[in-house]
Amino acid sequence: MISDSDKKLLAVSNETMRRLRESVETGEFATADAALDDAIEVWSAHRAAVKDRLDEIRSRLHRSVDDPRPSLSADEAETAMASFMAAGGRASGDAAA
Repeated sequence: MISDSDKKLLAVSNETMRRLRESVETGEFATADAALDDAIEVWSAHRAAVKDRLDEIRSRLHRSVDDPRPSLSADEAETAMASFMAAGGRASGDAAA
């Protein structure tokens, strides 16, 4: 439970307040505080998942930029992709194979 000194005023839209009240009235949550706590947990988990995904994208980007192999021209890339797809379109070591 939050002490009085920890309580803060939170402005929410009429629609959000309606949904909070509805979630309490239907028994989904015991209190509006519990509903807000749940919403913050979901929001935090979502933000963590987005951060993890962005970290993975950044990591892949850095690996690509730091790749010592020579760059391919557009024609070379097209030829390599055509060969790759003709071979079944699976990268070596692909876990989904």
